[in-house]
Amino acid sequence: MPSAAYGSDGSSPPGWKSGDWMCNRVGCGVHNYASRTECFKCKTPREYGL
Repeated sequence: MPSAAYGSDGSSPPGWKSGDWMCNRVGCGVHNYASRTECFKCKTPREYGL
């Protein structure tokens, strides 16, 4: 299951910008800025689980 990316179709949660993503590691799920290549909380790579 790929990490969720928001902002491209107007479905962004408040405070999110284009390209922001949600960590898809079980037990994490935090919001990360588009510029990050790994989760700021758990350090899981953005492409984890693809």
